[in-house]
Amino acid sequence: MKKAKSQKKSGVPVEFTDWITEVCEEVYEYASDALGWSMKRLADNANLHPTTVYKILGGETRNPQALTVWKMAHAVGLEFWFLERTAEVQRAVAKKSEAA
Repeated sequence: MKKAKSQKKSGVPVEFTDWITEVCEEVYEYASDALGWSMKRLADNANLHPTTVYKILGGETRNPQALTVWKMAHAVGLEFWFLERTAEVQRAVAKKSEAA
C-alpha cells in the first residue's frame, strides 16, 4: 500500500513538518531582526549545537524535535506550545492554510 503524498515515511503529515519548519524560521527572523542575533547566537542562547540550528533553518532537518523548537522560541523570549492531539494539530494546520 502506498503512503499518501501528504505523509512522510515517518507518518508525520508534510503540512505539519512545513509548519514546524516555518515556526523555526519565524523564530530566527525575530532573533535576527529584533535582537540582531546570528544563528550561532540563537543556538548558544537556546543551549543547542549550532549545527542543529543551521540544519533546521537550512532545510536539512524537516521535522525538528518539539524540545528543540521550544528551546529556540524560549531563547528569544517567545512562548511556544504544541497541541497535544493530532486532530487539533490537523485543524490548526487547515485553518492556517485557509488563511493564507
